[in-house]
Amino acid sequence: MPSRAKLSLSGSLLLLVLSPFAIATGLLPARAATDISGIWLGQERDGHVEIKACGTFLCGNVISILDPKLPPNPRDFYNQKPELRSRPICQLEVLGNLKDTGDAWEGWVYDPRRGKSFNVDVKLKNPNTLMVHGYLGMKLLGETKEWTRANNSIRRCTRPGN
Repeated sequence: MPSRAKLSLSGSLLLLVLSPFAIATGLLPARAATDISGIWLGQERDGHVEIKACGTFLCGNVISILDPKLPPNPRDFYNQKPELRSRPICQLEVLGNLKDTGDAWEGWVYDPRRGKSFNVDVKLKNPNTLMVHGYLGMKLLGETKEWTRANNSIRRCTRPGN
């Protein structure tokens, strides 16, 4: 008759082997990434982005513009698509389709300074620091920016016409 130690060890190995299958089939819950919702100040300190639920995903919109070099109500001048260059930066969605992958949130990021969209991997470094890693294709070739959590008492921009 096998000892309890052997049963316990073999049970642990069986759980280790079956866990990926159980998570993939929904029998066990996958580990969730930490919630990144809130207001964040970009690394360049030129504006705030609010991350919140957008349907089944998270998204992030520009809610304040702090760059004194920009004209009032700046537009998306550098967008690669000429038909989008007149859209206002205020309330522009710059993070989208962020889905929880367990360790991070993955989706896309739009950089109005470059007029381009990139794949993005977003995760908390600590409760007040968000790591935003944009990349094309391979994560190793991307760039990471640190965003800082802001409080809710910021001055929000107003989209022209609102």
